[in-house]
Amino acid sequence: MADKHTATASFFKLPGELRNRIYRLHLAGPAANGVIKVDRRKFAEPTLLLASRQIRYEALPLYYGENSFILRVASYNSTLPLRWTQKLARYENLYNLSHVRTEVREDGYAHWANLMLWLQRIHSGAVRWAPTETEGDDDREGLALDVMFRQVEQLRGLPWTHVEGIMGGFRRLLSVAFDGQWAEETPLGEEHIPEQMRY
Repeated sequence: MADKHTATASFFKLPGELRNRIYRLHLAGPAANGVIKVDRRKFAEPTLLLASRQIRYEALPLYYGENSFILRVASYNSTLPLRWTQKLARYENLYNLSHVRTEVREDGYAHWANLMLWLQRIHSGAVRWAPTETEGDDDREGLALDVMFRQVEQLRGLPWTHVEGIMGGFRRLLSVAFDGQWAEETPLGEEHIPEQMRY
């Protein structure tokens, strides 16, 4: 029986195109349709990417470049998009990643403090992605929030304290238009968050 080193060395004797086909079979199987859902519990990369430095170097760009990623967040908690941005920033130069298709889906539960922190992170460039889909009943609320995220990006030249004041006006609008849910300061308890979204 061949030892691990011999098996690895034999694998690298295969043509690069064949190795890439093998990587693709393991990293973007047909059952996933190239869409990978990421949440706090499922943030780790496939174990194949940990097999060796050379496999990681060859396969990681395929994993991130040929799949689409959906980040699921609850109550406008931007920790996962922040970690995702930091991870991809490290990889962009090392592995020549230019564009990773990422979509952020928000559960739609109002939480002003979390929303403001996310907006501040967008303003500073620490987070690249705003929610692309809110799982709520009212498209008007999602549209208003989308305007807020776009506005924050456009106001990057202003100090955050000025931008924060502008966003306060949106809070009043959201609170009046959507039954005061955006006026509340207290965080939501676990009982208000759907089980599949809990961390």
